[in-house]
Amino acid sequence: MKLIIFGCPGSGKGSLAQILARDYNIPHISSGDIFRENIKAKTPLGIKVEKYINAGELVPDEIVVDVIRDRLKSKDCEKGFLLDGFPRTIEQAKRLGDTGVDYIIQILSSEETVVARLASRYTCKECNIIHNSRWDDISKCRVCSSQLYQRDDDKESIIRCRLSDYHARFRPILEFFENQGHKILNIQSELKDSPDAVYKGFLKVYGGLFK
Repeated sequence: MKLIIFGCPGSGKGSLAQILARDYNIPHISSGDIFRENIKAKTPLGIKVEKYINAGELVPDEIVVDVIRDRLKSKDCEKGFLLDGFPRTIEQAKRLGDTGVDYIIQILSSEETVVARLASRYTCKECNIIHNSRWDDISKCRVCSSQLYQRDDDKESIIRCRLSDYHARFRPILEFFENQGHKILNIQSELKDSPDAVYKGFLKVYGGLFK
């Protein structure tokens, strides 16, 4: 199964992506995670990417796409993959080309749900796993037991600006995929919904496509 998943910050995209990758035994691939790992390891790629980030610039599309295409050649991608939040520009979508993607998943959440979720979101300093204080123990990471922290930009005014930016950036990308004949699987995720509840709702609607 070859999938791409989209969702605004706070939509629960990361949680659903982890569950899908686990249950369908496919790698969960995020360009951001790849870059962070390389920066931490001080690889040639990490040093190159860090220069753009420190300058407040976006990593060029050609670098991002080359990294993803190279990752998709790995043996663990032979039976499928899940691309998380990639591509981030129309140019990246065009450069990615035909990778045989089966479905595009889009998680939809109301603005108030996103604001409430991000205000209670904590991230692991080591493995970047997201936790939520509404149902997680935030004294330590549930995966590696490392310390958690809350992002400075998880404030209401900044969150609303991030949402506007997300919709302006990703709406054209989703339209591009639709025009290319890809099916968009929409699933709603609101404040009352836990990650497991969202996944169950997803399977109820679309489970037949994944057999």
